[in-house]
Amino acid sequence: MTKEEEKILDGEKGEVLQKAMEILVSIGDIYDAECLVRIKSAHISGISYTNIGDVGVNLLCSFSKEKVKVRTTCNPACLDLESKFWREKVGKEIYDRQIEIKRILEKMNVCTTFTCTPYLVGNKPSKNDIIAWSESSAVIFANSVLGAKTNKESGITALAAALIGKTPKYGFLLDENRKPDVKIIVRTKLTSISDYSALGFFVGRELKESNIPLFIFKDKPTIENLKSLGAGLAIAGNIAMFICNKDSKEKIEVVEVEEGEIKEIYEEFYVDNPELICLGCPHASLNEMKRYLRICGRKWIFLARDLLKTRKIEKKECFVCDTCLAVSPILRNLNVERIATNSTKLAFLVRNLHNVESGLIKV
Repeated sequence: MTKEEEKILDGEKGEVLQKAMEILVSIGDIYDAECLVRIKSAHISGISYTNIGDVGVNLLCSFSKEKVKVRTTCNPACLDLESKFWREKVGKEIYDRQIEIKRILEKMNVCTTFTCTPYLVGNKPSKNDIIAWSESSAVIFANSVLGAKTNKESGITALAAALIGKTPKYGFLLDENRKPDVKIIVRTKLTSISDYSALGFFVGRELKESNIPLFIFKDKPTIENLKSLGAGLAIAGNIAMFICNKDSKEKIEVVEVEEGEIKEIYEEFYVDNPELICLGCPHASLNEMKRYLRICGRKWIFLARDLLKTRKIEKKECFVCDTCLAVSPILRNLNVERIATNSTKLAFLVRNLHNVESGLIKV
């Protein structure tokens, strides 16, 4: 450790920074990190009141005397904070506590983006930037698509890194740990975002958490395709990085994926007569939003509020900002029993967290 870091650890810079440094040093010790390195940005998960409760609010509050040292964004809240409908259905007590969390984060200079896609609203790292991000789909997108370097942080370790401006150097921050160890040859044509989501879920469930898959596709995936692929990999296998359509000189295991494996996932996530179509998990991009608007039926499109504001897009009734069904109690409060989505991540979480039937549709 540097002399400055030792001073922080000894409490010379205050109790809050000491606590943050203790967290980082503990993680570094666990993973044999050689040092702390500076980060360009952070992204904090675990800020939904229905997830963290009063204990979590008090913990956040205990850090609020200090401000973050780098650009820091945060994950979805438990409701759309500007929607009267959501406020009524979720309840005033939960709304008030979520607003309290918002104020605590803003006191620390955290950008209250309330999105799982911070790279769409200003927190977009460059290739090789070292960052400290939590949220599984954001982590895998940053490592795999943006070429940044982050470990799978928890909400609290990401906050600690943001307050110090550094993170322990281990894991995916090291080039030797970013090489593929299994090649996935996709033998079938993928035609939709949901196809890539199904592929990610299938492969993620087949691999180990430590694996880094190298995908070989017939066609070149779009950014939205890769976003969906990564979310499926992360939720099914807790995988934090993949590589796409690149040559590998190393001899690694080869797995072939045929049409039948993709079909298997659609059959697993099937539901009759969904009451609601939920799109935007991870939160939708501008291209996805325009595409989803053409879908008929009762639907919610989840996206970052800043995307609407910066693009000056008219707010439509189907747009839902600030939140995600994975961290909100609204389905239970509405007595919704069946939803459809194009995201295996959302289908899996809604089914397992809220006991609501969820189906995967081709979109």
